[in-house]
Amino acid sequence: MAVRVLELTRDPDVSLKAMAEIVEQDQALAGKILRTVNSSFYGLAQPCGTVSRALNYLGLNTVKSLVLGFSLVDSTNAVGEGTQFDLQDHWSRCIYGAVSARIIGLRFRRCDPDEAFTASLFQDVGVLAAVTALGKEYVQVLQDGEPGDDQQTAREKAALQFDHTTVGAALAEKWRLPEAYVSVIRYHHDPDAAPSSALQLVRTSVLGRLATGVIMKSRFAADCQSRFDAYTREWFGQEISEIDQVFSEIRSAAREVAKLFDQELTEAPSAEALMAEAQERSIELQIQSERESTTDGLTGVGNRRRFDERLKALFEQASEQGTSLAVILCDGDRFKLVNDTHGHQAGDEVLREIGARLSRVVGDRGEVFRYGGEEFTVLLSDVSLDEARNMAERMREAMASKPVD
Repeated sequence: MAVRVLELTRDPDVSLKAMAEIVEQDQALAGKILRTVNSSFYGLAQPCGTVSRALNYLGLNTVKSLVLGFSLVDSTNAVGEGTQFDLQDHWSRCIYGAVSARIIGLRFRRCDPDEAFTASLFQDVGVLAAVTALGKEYVQVLQDGEPGDDQQTAREKAALQFDHTTVGAALAEKWRLPEAYVSVIRYHHDPDAAPSSALQLVRTSVLGRLATGVIMKSRFAADCQSRFDAYTREWFGQEISEIDQVFSEIRSAAREVAKLFDQELTEAPSAEALMAEAQERSIELQIQSERESTTDGLTGVGNRRRFDERLKALFEQASEQGTSLAVILCDGDRFKLVNDTHGHQAGDEVLREIGARLSRVVGDRGEVFRYGGEEFTVLLSDVSLDEARNMAERMREAMASKPVD
């Protein structure tokens, strides 16, 4: 049925009557289309009782999209049997992505929303093909990461010398799907490479995929949210306001579509929970970024920037409270000789060991920093001069007592 519908829609002169006659030959399919057309997903003002009227209301493209969508879902019910492939999760992602793409298409009007829906529904058809052909071998590759993340194609190529976008595009071409659909399947992980003729459809589908990452509480939800916002600005020149409301709209519409496709969605958290999670993750990323920017990457102790910040803060604290602050400077003697004789890798190991030994000696009584090169510093708050001298001597002994292997 899907093949015959595609053949008809390629004819620019095809009549709505001819299309209706083809669809009505499959009563089950015709029933699904009418049920869908009359659902809240399309929100028609008046009930639609025939396929002919549905075509008049919605047009050829929409009905074609529904026929292709139903045909794809119905033909894959047994995919992954005998493996640990999560077909429910797969279709949940596809449905969320398709619904998201349609809603985004309706808002920005850069492509046909129903084309965006169907193309997004098909974009991971290569995953289904690979599961069917390779079974557990391919499922293991999927389980090594998170489905739909941007590292999926790299994992596939590393393990199998191909990826699902290539397989899916080849399959779509064999089925003679519209070229724009083929582009979405091939480039949904690499939108910058998409041809100009399909660029807006590919971009809309990518935004649908990112919205899915947020809605389904992906481990990369915060990154998906950030990229979603950045791409809408970059690609369409504006952001979606009331984004939490949009995600609620997507979730509601996806539940409706899932029922129409006889699928059960993987439970997704509420919009409020999603936004709270994304905000929390964003804060975590900021903290991690701040930590990385103030930590010496080689030794793991604070870096020069962190030293400057802490010195200023502790000096102000000591001045206000009338307490003391000790600064101990440490320098590795003849360190250049280590590099020249044994190489920089050995020199790096020496620096790591210096940082570790100083940290063990100082413990929670102070803070250790790498000032630069082989120079380290230690800050000690509220200590006497004798206590600072004793700490410096203990640090010296820790370095002198045992050679670095």
